[in-house]
Amino acid sequence: MSKVIACANTKGGVGKTTVALSLAECSAYLGRRTLVIDLDLQINASTTLVGDSGEPWKIGNTVEDYFRARQRNQPTSPNSLVTPINDNLHLLSGKLSIVLFERELLAQGGAPFAANTNVAAWLEELLAALRPHYSLIVFDTPPGLSILSECAIRAADLVIVPQIPDRLSSQGIEVYATYLMDHLGLDAIGEKSTVLINMVPPRNTKIATRYIKEIVALAGVGAFPYRLFTTRYPDSTLFRGAMEREGRGRFFSWWGKMDANVIAATRELWSFLGEPLDQTRR
Repeated sequence: MSKVIACANTKGGVGKTTVALSLAECSAYLGRRTLVIDLDLQINASTTLVGDSGEPWKIGNTVEDYFRARQRNQPTSPNSLVTPINDNLHLLSGKLSIVLFERELLAQGGAPFAANTNVAAWLEELLAALRPHYSLIVFDTPPGLSILSECAIRAADLVIVPQIPDRLSSQGIEVYATYLMDHLGLDAIGEKSTVLINMVPPRNTKIATRYIKEIVALAGVGAFPYRLFTTRYPDSTLFRGAMEREGRGRFFSWWGKMDANVIAATRELWSFLGEPLDQTRR
């Protein structure tokens, strides 16, 4: 059975897409067949992966098109909507209008519960069709509290929360913890949640050092007993540059000198998932 992860946070600007794509690309590079499902209305994961060589959102090959077909009770094969990036990495693209679709569901359903129930059922069907073909399925979710992010979090085996070491992000993770526990009522929250410290400044400022210590100290304890990646992602032009590419390429072509961080984080991810990667592959 494949594993499903969701990169999520109520706060925007914490690097969810960077984390999602790095773990997906590296998992594919290290031999795990991987699918990225882009639920973010900005579709940054989709545009980054396809580059200038294809636009699946223009030909109806997106997760929104799947949801709309299911809304009309039309049978649709999710596999037919997938865009191959390379042998081990595939994409189920997002679409800019997906936020409008979510609003339509809320208006038509008459209540958030009805819309949530429908999306959850469609997502369950989607994953049931896709799981046999992949070792890893990665959701890139929108920021904030949305039906799409909530259903992805519920469906995931593991939720990865990118966290920047600063005051605003620390406040955001407290809100997120409340959301996961009180609103979603997730069981085994400590086992299901992991935090990856992202965008660490190149110089150890007092502020960054302080918040990193707080994130580390709170891991595994308190009301939100998350697990913590020991690997941290730096605030690097190489990471930002990997999101600006204009075509497809292999993992090392894009992450450059940061490959050690990404590989280490990906190995940690698979350990969290209970399926450690072969240590001989570099």
